[in-house]
Amino acid sequence: VSSSPGGPSFVYLHGLQSVRAGVKSDALAEKVTRTLPDGTVTRFDLRGHGTSGGDLATNFTLSGLLSDCSAVLDEVDRRLSEQRTTDSAPSTVPADQQLHVLV
Repeated sequence: VSSSPGGPSFVYLHGLQSVRAGVKSDALAEKVTRTLPDGTVTRFDLRGHGTSGGDLATNFTLSGLLSDCSAVLDEVDRRLSEQRTTDSAPSTVPADQQLHVLV
């Protein structure tokens, strides 16, 4: 998870036949960082995909997928909350500093 003060944050959830470092996710991350220099992009491999480890045939379940995504979103939210506290930002988060999920 990268962090940048004040910009919007995006979490990219790749498809079931893809990985976090695929052509599509690389292009989206590049576009976000080029268009929104203060923006951040968080990408991760779903269990059994890419570098995450585990066997897709035995390790991949819908409940596991939801749990993994929830854990990543919680961690991003925690880091953004810490950053806002450190930056003494207002309690209402402006639209340009919100978390966006790209699927």
